[in-house]
Formats: sequence, C-alpha cells, structure tokens
Amino acid sequence: MRGNLKYKIKHILRTNLIIQYFWCRSEIVRILYYLLYNRRETYISKIADRNKICDKKYRKKLKKDMLFCLLKYGALYDEYFFYEFENKSSEYKKSFITEKKRYNYYNRLNRQRNKIYFDDKWKTYQLFHKYYKRDVVCIRNRDDLKIFCEFVSNHPFFILKPLSFSLGEGISVIDTQKEKNAENLFQRLLMKAPFIIEELIVQDDRMSKFHPQSVNTVRVTTILTGRKNTEYEVHIFCPFFRMGQNGNIVDNAGAGGIIASIDPKTGKLTSIGKDEANNKYMSHPNTGVSIKGFQIPRWEEAVNLAKELALIIPTNRYIGWDLALTDHGWVMVEGNSSAQFNIYQFCDLKGRREELDELCTLI
Repeated sequence: MRGNLKYKIKHILRTNLIIQYFWCRSEIVRILYYLLYNRRETYISKIADRNKICDKKYRKKLKKDMLFCLLKYGALYDEYFFYEFENKSSEYKKSFITEKKRYNYYNRLNRQRNKIYFDDKWKTYQLFHKYYKRDVVCIRNRDDLKIFCEFVSNHPFFILKPLSFSLGEGISVIDTQKEKNAENLFQRLLMKAPFIIEELIVQDDRMSKFHPQSVNTVRVTTILTGRKNTEYEVHIFCPFFRMGQNGNIVDNAGAGGIIASIDPKTGKLTSIGKDEANNKYMSHPNTGVSIKGFQIPRWEEAVNLAKELALIIPTNRYIGWDLALTDHGWVMVEGNSSAQFNIYQFCDLKGRREELDELCTLI
C-alpha cells in the first residue's frame, strides 16, 4: 500500500495543471523553491575540485558565487558547475539558457493546454501511435487484467513505464518467463498503476554497441517557425545522443546516462561524452567504443521523422523527440514539450540563448 500511495501522490503532483501553471508562470515561486531546496553542499561535494574545497575561504567564496549566479542568471547549482561559471565573464553567463530562463521560452513557444499530450505517456501514444511501430497498452486498475494477460502472451519480455514520470524514473524491464502466474504478476505491478507497458525496442547493432543493456536514443529537438497561412518551417535545434552505462536499462542523463552533441547537418557526434557527475569520456567506459566523431546511422531519416512529428501539434513549437533506430528504421520513443535546455549546452559549453532568440523572432 505504501508503494501504491507514493506513486499516486507523485502522479497527482505531476499531472495537476494548477500546480504546473503557477510553477511555469511564477519566477518568484521557482526561485524560492531553489533557495529553500538548498543543495549547494551536495553539488560542491559531488562536482567541485576536491583539493580546492578543503580551503574554507575558497569554499565560502564559491558558495556566495553560486548563490549570486542563481539570483542573477537563474543558474541552478548543478548548472553552475556544468557550464563552468566560476571565474567566467558576465557575457559568457548570459549566453546560456538557464533553469530560470527556460520557462519563458516554454510559455512563448508552447500552449499550456497541450502539455497533457506529452506528460501523459498513454495520451502521447494515442496521438503518435503510428510512429511507435510497437504494441503499447495502458494499465490503470484491476479491470485491465484481461488486456494485460493478452499483451504478455504476445510479449513475454516488456518494458514498464509509469504514466507521468520523467528522467527514466520507475522504468523497468519485466521478464514474465520468471513468473508462474500472469495474474499474480499483474496484482504486484498494480501498485505502480497507472502505467504503460511496451513491446521492447530491438535497436540497430550500430547503436547498441555503445551500451547493449539500454536503448541508446537521439534527442532531436524541433522548433516550428512561421504561420499556417505562410507555411511552417521546422528547425532542428541542438540534437544530442544518449547512451546508458553500468548496465542501466535507461539512457537518460538524469539516470546516469552519457550524452554527446550531434551536428544537426551531418549527424556526427561533435563532442566527447559527459554525464551529470561532470565526468568526461573519450570512449564509453563499459564498452570502449569511441564517442566523438561517430556517425549516427540514417541520420537524414531521423531528421525527416522529427520534422514530420513537429507538424502534428503546430501550436507546440518546441518539442524534444526521443528516437531509436531499429533494423526497420527510426521509431518514436516519446516527446517532451518541456525538454530541458541544459543538456544541449552542457556537452560543448556553448550558450544557446542567442540562437534560440533568433528563431523566436521568426514566429
């Protein structure tokens, strides 16, 4: 029961439109939250130079600078280290789209009422199902037992995703061959409801070689400019490649995954790999596969798919599409209407605010 309650509370918080509205609209609410949810010490201990932070004067100065950058530039404490703000100029810091600034772009580019199509994974599937190219069903309560049993009879291995969670949270792979009774499995999983279960994606070997245990995806972000009566134009904005590590089944950076920038024109990886602990990788730490310079296979097809997807809800002009490559081509994993900007800028330490502002003038 405790687990069930925990999932229900998280689901309510993440799907409550009133909470989301004030969070997105109120800069003061967000800043107060960041100040109260003070994790400076956590990030200092996790990311900062260990030799330097032994000096109490340096540590005190660093904490003050982190707070200053939060209030002036809207940079969260992890962003302070990700973007290497220490001892950098004001112009450098202003060039980044920080946590505080990103909601201004969401409000300008996307309609709040469309958020449900991307925050609820079942609604996402219903709208974009033809691009998934795999079976997906939604489980909400005990009435869905028959649907569940029919699904597992066709897919003894499947992936479970909580309906409204993000950053890979709560995702697990289920092997029904280890279960004696599908109904008993259903009853155990029901504590996580609502959730979707998906047929497993079998990825292309060229993508799998980085980390076979996870589906390694590309995030292709689209920005829609123009108007319907003057014809829309879809722009590809700062795509990147994600790969899991250490046996993790998800490739999200928030779950320990490694990321690298992609050249939007060629599909080549243009940066080394990084993770959210600010570790840097020339090659994958588990498989030894070189990262920078790798050519994403069938890149033009991925771009064309993202552009086609972007036109389905044109009132959402900014969407991050997670795509996976299979032997039969690219498939959609999910869409993100509030895809964070930090990862785009984290890989190559290049602020993207000016580039995004230029695109916004074309809307």
